[in-house]
Amino acid sequence: VERGRLTLGKCWWEGGDGGLIGLDYPGQPLEESSDSFAWERLDDALVFLLLVIEHTQADWAVPWYDTVFERAYEKPEEFNRSGLLHYPRRLFFSLHILRRIIARQGRRSSFLES
Repeated sequence: VERGRLTLGKCWWEGGDGGLIGLDYPGQPLEESSDSFAWERLDDALVFLLLVIEHTQADWAVPWYDTVFERAYEKPEEFNRSGLLHYPRRLFFSLHILRRIIARQGRRSSFLES
């Protein structure tokens, strides 16, 4: 969970097309990355954040979910044209996660407890 949070913080870029940008090496400034924006990363981030909300209810996860969701749907006509399996997978996973959250009446799961 912590590694995912750190990755979002390091790879989220508001410049250019914005979104999640891959780094060529650790510590690289995002504006120097040879990578380009990829919509399917937003799908993966949204599923990750829902899982964090479900299993930890970490207070940072909901604002991140809102940020990623807003970016993903600001241009729906461009959304996810390159990764045709990412979008339906995210929808199915999201529905499954939300059903589990509802079944527990919003309570955190015990999945990560030892």
